[in-house]
Amino acid sequence: MVVRLLPKQEVRVRFSHLAPYSAILNGRQFVEIFMFKKRELIQFSRDRMAMSLLIAFLLSMVLLLIWTFFNIHVSDVQLPVRVSGYGSTFIYRDRWYSLLSYALFAILVGGLNSYLIIKLHANRRGLSLGFALVSLTIGIIALVVAAAVFRLAALSL
Repeated sequence: MVVRLLPKQEVRVRFSHLAPYSAILNGRQFVEIFMFKKRELIQFSRDRMAMSLLIAFLLSMVLLLIWTFFNIHVSDVQLPVRVSGYGSTFIYRDRWYSLLSYALFAILVGGLNSYLIIKLHANRRGLSLGFALVSLTIGIIALVVAAAVFRLAALSL
């Protein structure tokens, strides 16, 4: 039996830990984390399935945004703004400006989800496509709910 002695290795011990997100502390690196890289955009634009799902999702959000602004009318009458299966009443009434929440929903969900879809595509294509499909489904459901609420609001005027 031959016993080999390994060369001595120097062990360095750190007593102070770095912050887990030290890049956040530096302002420039913080901005670079959230920006798209050219490689990510080119890779995403070459995938037809991902592009078509993203375009369909963004189209549904833009349609919801436009539909909201064309169907809102200033009025002193309280309008139906929400339909729910829970609670004592199924139709909740509020001021006309509460209907602007549909436009805010379209802007926020459209922007954040499309950002996440493109960012996820660089590392995990399947997860990105699934998220795009779920986002498109949410956009279609939002259109159906908004159509129902706007029809009820039109009847109240």
